[in-house]
Amino acid sequence: MNTNRFNLDKNGVAEKFKFRYQNRFISIPVEQISHLEGDCNYTLVYTKTNRKFVTAYTLKNFENILDKQKFVRVHKSHIVNLNCIEQMDLQKYSGEIKLNCGKHLEVSRRKLKNLTDKIDKYNIKPM
Repeated sequence: MNTNRFNLDKNGVAEKFKFRYQNRFISIPVEQISHLEGDCNYTLVYTKTNRKFVTAYTLKNFENILDKQKFVRVHKSHIVNLNCIEQMDLQKYSGEIKLNCGKHLEVSRRKLKNLTDKIDKYNIKPM
């Protein structure tokens, strides 16, 4: 992965993401990302202002570079910003979260424990 596309802090955590979009370069502060959706070898990046961008990076690339305290992978196709979770409906073997943009995302049973652990560890409270 070309990390020149990311502005990294001293701990190697991304602060900004730069990419080419419609013949120009865009820079998005990572805290403005609400969630990411994987689509094969591309990722759809959604911002808090409901803008959507397509990038040629995989979710795995993003997962390795985003702040683990603020972002969590909830499904094989989704990474969410913990601060953007509005509601959660977590069952024993699965769950669903609602983001503050109104989008509902499934939480897979394999990712459920990681989500609940992060919410407990970092004392995140859904809005």
